[in-house]
Amino acid sequence: MSDITCAKCGEPWDAQHARDTAAGTTPGDLGNPSDARQFLIGKGCPSCQFGTACPSCNGTGKDADDYGPPMHCCRNGTALAWKPNHDRPGADPQLFGTGDRDDRPHTGYRAGRWYYGYLPHVIDLSELEPPVSIVRRLPLVESGDGWAREAFIVCPTCNGRGDHLRTCGRCKGSGKLTTQADEADELEIDAARSHMDASDEEPGAILQRRGLEA
Repeated sequence: MSDITCAKCGEPWDAQHARDTAAGTTPGDLGNPSDARQFLIGKGCPSCQFGTACPSCNGTGKDADDYGPPMHCCRNGTALAWKPNHDRPGADPQLFGTGDRDDRPHTGYRAGRWYYGYLPHVIDLSELEPPVSIVRRLPLVESGDGWAREAFIVCPTCNGRGDHLRTCGRCKGSGKLTTQADEADELEIDAARSHMDASDEEPGAILQRRGLEA
């Protein structure tokens, strides 16, 4: 399938999934129908929080440094968490902050709880204080255990401060999406072109919805 790029940050998204999500027919990469419809008229995407945040640092202003070991802190003040839609029988992972985050064997998790990491380094965030704070929701993902929601959350280790990280080189620490005027124009044109290439719809209608002249 072909992709449609974001008119604000250039992130590519699967065209068919975008259309299906906008129509409300199936879960898609763009989250919910309203977000997908905004994307299809050039208002941005979840990666740049619809034109408001730097996609390199999730709006934190911190440099996305390399990952450390599983028990390490975050890359940019945020951490990737996931929440399964279905229970998986088995022993629960340990709660965050209750030990040394050992690799004790476990196989289970509960629907609706947020977890941090992946086997065998899964941490249960259900009793985190303060509770999980979502920075950016990600698409549903499917695995052998079923569907799960992913999201970037405020890092539970450093509480989002990211003191061990550098300033984000893309936004210079502002956390905002920063583009020059000519770059912004080019992103809008490229997005419209990708949309037309990926659609059988009349090009003029696509351009009109995006606020561009045919």
